[in-house]
Amino acid sequence: MSERQIQVNELEEIIHRLPGVLSGKVIVNDWGAIEEIHVLASSDKNPKQLVRDIESALAAKWGIKLDHRKISVAQLELASPIQSAETVQLSELTLTNNLATSQLQVTVLVSDSGRKFKGTAQGLALTRDAADRLVAAAAVEAVNASLREPYRFTLEDVFTVTSPHGREIAVSVVGLVRGSGETTVLTGNSLMKGEEFQACVKSVLDAVNRQITSLPRRWEASVEDGALGAEEEKAQD
Repeated sequence: MSERQIQVNELEEIIHRLPGVLSGKVIVNDWGAIEEIHVLASSDKNPKQLVRDIESALAAKWGIKLDHRKISVAQLELASPIQSAETVQLSELTLTNNLATSQLQVTVLVSDSGRKFKGTAQGLALTRDAADRLVAAAAVEAVNASLREPYRFTLEDVFTVTSPHGREIAVSVVGLVRGSGETTVLTGNSLMKGEEFQACVKSVLDAVNRQITSLPRRWEASVEDGALGAEEEKAQD
């Protein structure tokens, strides 16, 4: 970076001015170097071109040379996506807050081709970001319960952005780890409509559903493996 310490808000401001960008978040390390850039963009903009636009803008303005792999782009479809029987959908979200310990217990139940899978997460939730991450982690665990090894998803980040029109949007960054060790980074988003935690789960599912139909599922899984049996499903109703 240049000699003058460039502020995060300056970086985000120039990114917000690029065509097709609805919102963006820049993450820097303790020394001020850019670690990640997450961008929410309209679907009419080619994501690869948008990444190049960001690289060019930062290089032209401040001489910053940025590895394109540090930039992730999530595209927002204004129309409701078509729900397929093969995609994973949210069935139930339960949150239990222990006021004495500030521990938040999250349980997410997802439906995959008529079968239900459960994921849980527990931890301190002293901030909104911490609570969002626990919810997203439980969603990832629920999806993983439906997959055959060695495939699995990992949660890399979840955050909220505000569009220029004042809409709050949950954005998730998820990694798909394959047997070879190769990781594919996926992004998903969901508009918040008064349900922040549901939007976090749906943003995770939006990300995983971009690849889920090509992955082997564990239909014969037992209750202990994460799949709910008929009696437990009935108890959830």
